[in-house]
Amino acid sequence: MQKRSAFTFVLAALLLSSGTAAQTQQSVPVRVQPAAALDVVLFSAANAGKVLATTAPDGRGSFDIAEVANLGKLTVIEERCPDRTRLLLVAADTQAPNPQKCRRRTAGAFWWGQDKALNAQLTGTGMSTTVKTGLIAAAVGGVIGGVALVNGGDDGTKPPPGPGPNDPPNTGPNATSFNGTYTGNLTATTNTCDFAGAASIRGVLAVDAAGRGTWQKTHVNANVTFNFNVVLTVSSSTAASFQAATTLQVGTRIFNVSDAAAIAGNVMTITQMLTNTSGQACTVRYTGQLTKS
Repeated sequence: MQKRSAFTFVLAALLLSSGTAAQTQQSVPVRVQPAAALDVVLFSAANAGKVLATTAPDGRGSFDIAEVANLGKLTVIEERCPDRTRLLLVAADTQAPNPQKCRRRTAGAFWWGQDKALNAQLTGTGMSTTVKTGLIAAAVGGVIGGVALVNGGDDGTKPPPGPGPNDPPNTGPNATSFNGTYTGNLTATTNTCDFAGAASIRGVLAVDAAGRGTWQKTHVNANVTFNFNVVLTVSSSTAASFQAATTLQVGTRIFNVSDAAAIAGNVMTITQMLTNTSGQACTVRYTGQLTKS
């Protein structure tokens, strides 16, 4: 993998500039898609329910960096009530009261210092995955400010759905024996999107005895993390497999992302596919083996 990037995009026109501009940034840009006017509300020890920003009808807004600079990692929650939709930022030491008749979905996280903007894609039927991405702009040779991307799953471009509550659980051996951290390197065998040719990977599999749980995979050098819901299919005490899918939005481009993995002993053979579903078509296919530590 290239030293400073797992993905290379030329998106300087869409993202915040790096270097001096990042150091002098005074506000956090917010963008909501589909465009909507809603409140971005902070819940912390000092501010229980403070409205940081109200997005305009075009879905754009901003809030003061000082409000979140010292709060660390904030949980991002989409709250849908009969009369309103809000985006909540909740500090680790705080709970946000949940009004009756409101539905909430934990969408991911925002962390000032790592993320320089908050992009939220809303959905009426449930949140899918948050992808926190540190992008590298090859044209300027520097790190572009990270963007916390809160992705939904109802934009008409989502991949096949991941496991749901009605999916059959594993009925074989206890699936928890496959839990753990898997590391290694993947190579791009197909690459028409001009991504990095290799990726250093750290993945954490965490499932219950029936095989239901999560697969969290990080492209280490780029600090890009994919979070999948999985149902592990166990065929023996030493063999299992899973397939998982999500959506990644970068600027105006939307990628379908899928992982297909087979585990034999302590070795996971995995293929990751990323397909651009908007604009100019391109595909990246990473393959390789990860070893459980």
